[in-house]
Parts: sequence; structure tokens; C-alpha cells
Amino acid sequence: MGGLLLQLSFTQRSCGSHHLFTKPGIVEKINLQRDDGKAKLYQVCQVRNVIIQYQLGELYEIIIYWSNEDQAFIAEQQLKLTVIALD
Repeated sequence: MGGLLLQLSFTQRSCGSHHLFTKPGIVEKINLQRDDGKAKLYQVCQVRNVIIQYQLGELYEIIIYWSNEDQAFIAEQQLKLTVIALD
């Protein structure tokens, strides 16, 4: 989750096990704390809601899913490409 926020231009401050992410124009401060190296469910929901509310996924397609193999939520992002036909 932290890597995704950094790719979306959030800045990170760390204090112990807490990682605080902020971004100008975003009111919410996102506090991530690992649970055995994995994001907690409420943190995944908070990040998802901020991405939707502020339309941060406009340039990227962001897919968040549960991985049984990793026993964790996985966030993947891809750059959305628009193809324009020139005459």
C-alpha cells in the first residue's frame, strides 16, 4: 500500500512502525501500520476510498485484490493509455 501511495505522489513520514502519508489537496492523512508485514483491511479500504474520492486513479488503473498465496491484499497499477487515431 505504501508503494502505491508513493507512486501517486504522496509523501511519507515514519515514526516507529507507523507510516503517515500526505499529499497537498488531500484532507485525509493515511496512517499505515503493518500487521505481520501486511496491510490491514481498514487501511486497504481507506486507501481505496481516497483514490476514488479524489479521482487519483484517473491516469492509472488500480486493481486491489486478495492473494491466497500471499495471504495479503495486493495492489497493482497500470498506466491507462489513450490511443488517438490521426487522419
